[in-house]
Amino acid sequence: MWTEGPILPELPPPPVDRIQVRGAQLAQIYDPPGTKLMLGGRPRPDGGREAVVLAWARIPGGGWAVLLAWTSYAKLNARGTALARCGWYRHDPQRVKPKAPPRYLDDEAQWHGWHEMSELHQAILEAATLLPEDMREAALTPRRERPQAPPAGPQG
Repeated sequence: MWTEGPILPELPPPPVDRIQVRGAQLAQIYDPPGTKLMLGGRPRPDGGREAVVLAWARIPGGGWAVLLAWTSYAKLNARGTALARCGWYRHDPQRVKPKAPPRYLDDEAQWHGWHEMSELHQAILEAATLLPEDMREAALTPRRERPQAPPAGPQG
């Protein structure tokens, strides 16, 4: 069904005591350098793909895992479409860039700029269910601070 692999390397869910929730953050995820993207048979520049980071967790040995909601390309009944996808992935600071939410939203758009029935919004709701219940509301609340990279914390 999926016509592409995970957007970042997949990771198993981290232990609950490592998870940090500081509000949902819109992000742009770019393809790895050197990837040739094709559009109608011609190379196109990588404009990235929107995603939402709901939580962070330190990875033993260094680095971060992110709980990420995004849309992935899939084929249904011989037609291509985007479907909700979420999970824990290895954060790549060269490819994952924080993005400010849109300033102006139409009446039906959510804080991230997508409609509540959109695949991205559905992925966000699904991703929240991967967290302990007491963390879900905070993970779904848009981060009010300036967009930034991983939270500061002790090395783990």
